[in-house]
Amino acid sequence: LLDAHFLAWLEGREDDPAAGGAPRREALAALLAASLHDAGVPADLLRCYWYTSQRDAAVVAGQILRPVLPKQAEGDASLGSAMARDLLQRARNHACVHVLIAADDDRLLPALDEAQLHGLQVHLVADDSVADLDQLARSDPSWATLLRQADRRVVVRGFAQPAASVELLDDAAVDASVQ
Repeated sequence: LLDAHFLAWLEGREDDPAAGGAPRREALAALLAASLHDAGVPADLLRCYWYTSQRDAAVVAGQILRPVLPKQAEGDASLGSAMARDLLQRARNHACVHVLIAADDDRLLPALDEAQLHGLQVHLVADDSVADLDQLARSDPSWATLLRQADRRVVVRGFAQPAASVELLDDAAVDASVQ
């Protein structure tokens, strides 16, 4: 479940979340799929759900476009509601075992918790700031709370380069990297 705006921020392109279109989205899917295998997660990337409020006509195999309303005002929950609905539907139907979420909206917490109670393993995409969750909690408490709820945090390094890699960190690895 991929929030296009969050991924644009992670890539340093928050001024134009739709830039790159299909080629960028294809590369992202390949990166995430390879990263799951590299991290030893016994799962294949089945499909991506791409949530965006931007006009996006790109057609990418294995990606489902989920248009959401543009953020009208602070507190608008359109994207979060769409992601939560899809997450809970997968959990309740036992449609998969692993879900990778790229979002920083702490309003996803109740849905994430319920999905985990249904046995779903939920992994969240993050940047290097996850290595020090205590510091992150001081600068962005809502995102730190969301990241702490995840079964694993997927750290994306060198996102924009072709040779970028993603690494899954469990709690022990994060704690060890902080010490």
